[in-house]
Amino acid sequence: MHNVVMLCAAGTSTHLFAEKIQKEIDAEGYGAHVSAWSVSQAKENHTSAELLLLTPQVGFEQELVQALYPDTKVEVIDFDAFARMDADAVIEQIKQSFSA
Repeated sequence: MHNVVMLCAAGTSTHLFAEKIQKEIDAEGYGAHVSAWSVSQAKENHTSAELLLLTPQVGFEQELVQALYPDTKVEVIDFDAFARMDADAVIEQIKQSFSA
């Protein structure tokens, strides 16, 4: 099972979005666990995530997060997909990340 963490500034809306994505992933039967953290949590605590997805609001932190997690894929979620809370688009991004 793949472990994905979405990183954002505070976490409230992203946590709800992560739950929506998880429900769709579960219904689809895709083997992934999606959770949400703030970037500050990722700086203070270690995660074993295989993929870190930054929300557009914290996309500027990509280099810093990649430096903290050099062996982890770090990507930014598309602005439009995040604004629309388009779970299908983010699930497709997740799948593409693991198939690459």
